[in-house]
Parts: sequence; C-alpha cells; structure tokens
Amino acid sequence: GRGRLKIQFPTDPLIHTVKMPGTMSAKSFTVTPTRVGCSQPTKGRSFRSIATFPRQRALGTSFTWTPTQQQSFRCMSSSTPKNGSSDKKDGDKTTAKALMNKDHDSFVENTTKINEYPTKVRPANASCNRVVITGSTKGLGLALAESFLKGGDCVCISSRSTEAVGEVVAQLQAEYGEERICGATCDVSIGDSVEALSNHIIEYMGGVDIWINNAGSNAYSFQPLIDFTPSQLEEVVLTNSLGTLMCSRAAIQLMSKQPEGGHIFLMEGAGSDGNATLKYAAYGYTKAGMKQLSKSLSSEVSHLPIGVHTLSPGMVATELLSSGRYTFGQRGRFFVNALAEPASVVSETVVPEIRALAELTPLRKNSAISFLTPVLALQKILRRVVLGENKDRYYAEKEHQKDRSKH
Repeated sequence: GRGRLKIQFPTDPLIHTVKMPGTMSAKSFTVTPTRVGCSQPTKGRSFRSIATFPRQRALGTSFTWTPTQQQSFRCMSSSTPKNGSSDKKDGDKTTAKALMNKDHDSFVENTTKINEYPTKVRPANASCNRVVITGSTKGLGLALAESFLKGGDCVCISSRSTEAVGEVVAQLQAEYGEERICGATCDVSIGDSVEALSNHIIEYMGGVDIWINNAGSNAYSFQPLIDFTPSQLEEVVLTNSLGTLMCSRAAIQLMSKQPEGGHIFLMEGAGSDGNATLKYAAYGYTKAGMKQLSKSLSSEVSHLPIGVHTLSPGMVATELLSSGRYTFGQRGRFFVNALAEPASVVSETVVPEIRALAELTPLRKNSAISFLTPVLALQKILRRVVLGENKDRYYAEKEHQKDRSKH
C-alpha cells in the first residue's frame, strides 16, 4: 500500500524510513531514506512480499529497490489517535517491522533492532563495567541503569519501545555524557531481535561485563488463570521465560569470546520461592525456574570465566505492582505500603553489590543478591504494625465504597 515503509538493510543496524510511491505488487521502487527510527506500530493487516534490500544509502538520497527474494513481513497501518488529532507522527503511514525467519511463513513481530544513538561507548577507565539491562526504559530497569552510571559504568538501554529508548537515552546522555550510554530496541522473546542487540553491543560497546535480564511482564493483569486471554499468557511466558533464555544464551555467546568473561543476572520475583502466586499464576510460574536456571547455566559454563546469578529486588513500587493495587483488598495494600520500596532505593542497594561481585577474584560462579531479605521484611512489618510506619504510603489501605464501585 501507499505510505511509508521502515526497512532494515542487511549490512546496517539502522532502520530507515522510506517513502513508498507505489504498491507492494510493483516490481521495483524508487525509495528515499528520510530518517532513522521507527514508531510504535499498531496491529494491522498482513501480506506477503518479495523483499531484498540494498546496502545503506545516505539520508535523502534516492535509489532503486528491486525485490528479488521471497520473504514475509507484516504491514502495520497506524491508526488515528484516540483524541481525533491528525498528528503526522502517528497518522497515515505504513510501517513494516522485521525481516522474516526464512524457515517459517508465519510472521514474527518486532525482530529488528533500532539504533537511534550510534555513539561509541568509551569506558573511562579499566574499572568501568559495560552493562546491558533489558527492559530499562522505566521502573527498576531504568533505576538500575542510573545507579550504574552514577558508579562510573557504561550502560546499554533496551526495551521494545523505540520511542522510549530514544527518550531515555537522550535524557541519560544529557546527564551522564554521550560516550557512556547507547541504546537499542529489542524484543527479548524473539531470537533475531536479541541477535541484533548482541551485534549492537559488539559494535558500540565492544563487549559486555554485566548483563541483567530485567525485562518482564505480568500483562498488567491480576486475575485467575482461567480469565487470562491466550495473548496475555503468551506475553507473560514469552517475555519472562523465553526472553530470559534467549538473552542468557546471547550473553554467554558474547562473554565466552572475552578473556575476562562476565556476569549474567536472572531476575527473580514473586513465585521464585515456590509459594503460590494467587491471581498471577503465570508470572509466578515463570519466576519459579530462575534459581534452577542460574544453577544449570552456571554448570554449563563452569569451564569459562562466566558467573550466572539471581537478583531478587523484592517488592518494588512500579507500574507492574500498581496494576494490582485493588486486587487483594485492604490486606494487599497493607503489605505493599509496608514492604514496597521505590525503584531508586532498591537499585542504590543492589548495584554496589553487583559491582562488588563483578570485581571478586577468583570469579564467583553462582550467587544470589537479594534486597528484601526475610529479616528486613519482618522488620518492616513490625514497624508498620507497632509504629504505624508507612501507613497509606502508596495507597489508602482502607477501602472506600467508591473504590469498590470502580474496581
């Protein structure tokens, strides 16, 4: 269809926007790369296309694109904003995300990586860690990134949202310097996307010393399993379980080629202790295997200077936690107020521990870093009960009639 098409050239990590003067059935097109980047797509119709892309061309320079090899991708037709505005950024345009896996006809979304900030990361000194954090444009991931930057490390920001990556990278570069931060769009549940992130890390960071698998989801839903939709379950399991496997695999591949090796951290959460996770069973199921996985991977890389560890942040006051504030009633809000901490507080505690672990000689192969220990949790609850500390800290614990009517 007519509009704009976003394509990735095989030899170039950038994704370019090109104007589409004709229809997809044409034999060749004159296309002009107009900018780097890609907007968040909305689901649309799909079609088959013939597509092989030429090498990178300079922005504004037209060239002829002649399709020669059959591959599949999805046409993403942006919808008009809900407020009825005609913002050109989200208006009438067509985007295509990702070349297809040649072995499959089905479409896999979000397989490409967008590098909007191609600054080469230059470590300030030998003690500067090169850190990769998935899901780091908000919440705990972003807080971890800032804590590493404050400690003098270099960080690669990553998430599924191109816009979010761009905004966060720009914000952090303005505060901590362009040469210590880079960013890439990545869907951790898709192999091609993770591979693209690895290529980005090699090109712009030269390797990785600490990889934190932070990306996770509960589909922002707290309800019995029977009420989850298949797509919600796919999001939770693919992001948390498959994403951790994909990224751990990529991290091991990178670190095995480095004489100094590196450290991989698997993110634990509710369910990691094997206890029930009422109304978010899928999330608990995905977290229950993290400790076992860390031990398995640690054994697999025992001959390499690579450590595989777990990181348990405890209860963190983020959007994910907030989405369930009315699910468990007054009792649930009591525990959230008593136990949850802002992401910045958690990161300021665990990041120094992560950095210290990375500096240990000989290398520690399998460790567990935990913020909310049983002793700390008991202390917090006692202070809440005896002293009234943190009552209504985040949410009013007493449930009002209007809350019941809304939720």
